[in-house]
Amino acid sequence: MNMLRATLMSAGLAAASAAPAQTVTLAAAGDLIISRPLSMLSASGAFPYGQSFKAILDTIAPSDIVYGNMETSIFDARSFGGYPYSWNGDWMLTALPAVAPDLKTMKFGILSRANNHALDWGVDGMRATIANLDAAGLVSAGTGETLAEAASPAYLASPKGRVAIVSMVSTYRPTTDALAPAASAPYGRPGVNGLAVHQVAVVDAASYATLSAIQCSFTSATSCSAADRLDFLGETVRTAGGGETPFTYSYEVDQTDLARQRNSVREAKANVAYVLATIHAHEALTEEAPPTTWQDPATFLQPVAHDMIDAGADAFIVTGIHHVAGIEIYKNRPIFYGLGNFFWSDIQEPLSEELYESIANRALFEQAFDYPSRATDADITNIINANSSFATSGPVSDNRTFQTVLTKTAFDQGTGKVMSIAIYPVALGYGEKLTRSGIPRQADATIANLILDRIISLSANRGIAIRKTTENGYVIGVATPQ
Repeated sequence: MNMLRATLMSAGLAAASAAPAQTVTLAAAGDLIISRPLSMLSASGAFPYGQSFKAILDTIAPSDIVYGNMETSIFDARSFGGYPYSWNGDWMLTALPAVAPDLKTMKFGILSRANNHALDWGVDGMRATIANLDAAGLVSAGTGETLAEAASPAYLASPKGRVAIVSMVSTYRPTTDALAPAASAPYGRPGVNGLAVHQVAVVDAASYATLSAIQCSFTSATSCSAADRLDFLGETVRTAGGGETPFTYSYEVDQTDLARQRNSVREAKANVAYVLATIHAHEALTEEAPPTTWQDPATFLQPVAHDMIDAGADAFIVTGIHHVAGIEIYKNRPIFYGLGNFFWSDIQEPLSEELYESIANRALFEQAFDYPSRATDADITNIINANSSFATSGPVSDNRTFQTVLTKTAFDQGTGKVMSIAIYPVALGYGEKLTRSGIPRQADATIANLILDRIISLSANRGIAIRKTTENGYVIGVATPQ
C-alpha cells in the first residue's frame, strides 16, 4: 500500500517478505482517546483524509489480533448515574456508547483498561465502560470489582488460537487502584490493576549536600547525619549511583504488585497460545510532560518487561507517554516501549465543572472571552486545547504528541518467536480543527522520517539496528540484530 513503513526483523530470521506462511499477526496501537464513532470517515468525501485513514484501517483488518489501550469511559450521559472524579484538574474523558461497536468495526478485538483515566467517572463509569465493551464483543482487562478481577487475564478467541491479555498501570490516581478483601474489610475495592512505583529524584553530590542542609534547617536540628537518601518537601532524593545521570528520576517497583502481575501472566500462559502483557506508564526520566525531546520512558520498564516475558508473555506493550519510543526483542519476544496515541480526540462532552473552576483555566477564559460565563463546552474545549502543553508551539514537525505508529508483528505459529515487525508511521493532524485532528492518517515523508529516526535511536542500544531505505518511492526500514 502507499504508506511509509519500517520492517523490524528478529535475529537470524528471514526478511518479512520471506516469512513463513504459518504466522500469527498482532496489530498494536497506542492510546485510544476517542469520543465519537469515526470509522465512517474512512469512506467520507467530506473528510479530506478519508482515504488515508482507510489505508490504515485496511492495514489493521487482516490481523489475527488487534490491540489498543482504551483510555476513556464509555457511557450515555442521558442516563448515567455516576459522578466525575478529576485528578489535579485533568480532563475526564468520555465516549459515546456507539464508540464500542465502532472500534469493533475497525477490527479492534482486545483492549487494556488499566490506565489513569479508567475511573474518571468513578466506579459507575468503570462499570458502564466494561458493559459497553462487552456488548460490542470487545475483550478488555485491567479493571474490576476486586483486585483479583482487575488483575485477572482476559481471553480472546482468535482464528489462530486463544489469546490472553494482562493489563497493569503504574500511573493512577490514589484510591483508584483495586483492593483485595481483608478480614476487617471483606468487600475489597473496585478499580485498576496497579503496579505501584515510588519516584526518587537523583541529583549530584553537591546538590544533595545543599538539600540535606536545607532539610536540616527545616527540622531545626543542631546536627544532621549524612543519610543515603532524604525526604525533601515530599520528594525522596538521593545521589546518583554508578552510571546514573543526575537530575533524572528512578522508580522503585512494589514487589508484591510485581509478583501479582507475574502470576497473572503465568496463569494466562497455561491456557492460551499468546499472552499480551501491557502497562500504562506516564513515568519518564525527566520532569517533562510532554517532553520537549522524545524522552525514553523510565528505566524500571525494561526489567518489568523482561520479568513478564520470563513469566510467559509473548509481547510487552507500554502506553501512556503520548509519543513513540524504542523497540526491543528479548528472548525472541517484542517489547514496545511507547506506541503513542492512535486516536487523540479533543472533542469532549460533557465536561466536568472542575475544568471551569480551575484557576489556570479561569485566567484563560478571562483573556479569551468578553463574557466567560457564556462559554459553552465547545468553547472551553477549543481554548484549553489551544493552550495545552500537548500543543507545542513551532512547526507541525515538532509536535510529537501527534506523531505515532501502528505496529504489526508476525509470530511464527509453531514456535511463537517474532518473525517481523512492520512499523507504520501515522500522523494525527496537528493544527487541524478539532473535528479533523486526532484521527489517524498516513504520515508524510517528513513526519515518517522523524518517527522512524526516533525509534531507530531508542532501539539502537537494545540489540537492534534499523536501516531505512525506500521501496516504490516510500520510506521503509529493515532492522537486524547488532
